[in-house]
Amino acid sequence: MKNRFAYGLLLICAILAGDLAVGQVRQVLLKQKGSTQIQSDTYGEQLGTVSFPVSCKESALRYAERGLALLHHMTYEGARATFIRVTETDPDCAMGYWGQAMSYIHPLWSDPPSQENFERGQDLVKEAQTRGQKTKWEQAYIEAVAAYYSLGWSRDEKPNLINFEQGWKKVYQEFPEDTEATSIYALAHLATAEPTDKSYVKQERAAELGKEVLAKISDHPGAHHYIIMSYILINRFLQISPGQIIKILFLLKNLSALIVNIEK
Repeated sequence: MKNRFAYGLLLICAILAGDLAVGQVRQVLLKQKGSTQIQSDTYGEQLGTVSFPVSCKESALRYAERGLALLHHMTYEGARATFIRVTETDPDCAMGYWGQAMSYIHPLWSDPPSQENFERGQDLVKEAQTRGQKTKWEQAYIEAVAAYYSLGWSRDEKPNLINFEQGWKKVYQEFPEDTEATSIYALAHLATAEPTDKSYVKQERAAELGKEVLAKISDHPGAHHYIIMSYILINRFLQISPGQIIKILFLLKNLSALIVNIEK
């Protein structure tokens, strides 16, 4: 009885806290207003766990992992700065350039890259394609981000995001056990969901992909964020499992910071 009461109280707290964030984030996502970059990396050691075995010097690996975690947290400028550290430490680390190119793509937000940043992203993809010795897995990652940039810059980002989704679908199908490919595919899948489609098939699928990742890495930052975003968009916050409620309360702190940046 005490356990049920404690869980119920915790769930109510999560719902009340969530309602404040949900209403604001839903409004931003659906109306596509505002700027959404969190400007700096303020997470300390609370980034969660990622799996990113890239072909770089050992001294660059910790920066690569942190950069990826920051991408999952949608802390894009912080991620870019961290991936720059990767290429400063190891200029032949192709995935350092991959991460910088990824940082210009914000799939869930209404701030597609400027033409200048888009072209910078294209140049970074070329660097990733030509630098260093790469595994088949790394080549697949690079081609997935290249798919976004391959169409060229346009004021309408939708075709690029569709290409991005298809690129990550290929990576996911080729490496179905890879938690990072699964997470980024969930993000890309969610980004191409039509707000007018009330079947919510893509949002539900994105949440299921996130759950696949959490079954392997319980504190994966991308999986938690994309599940939460999926349920925010379809008003199904209550479907998140009991074991995730505490994690959600922690993540809502970061979500609040995101809201502040969105509304600036």
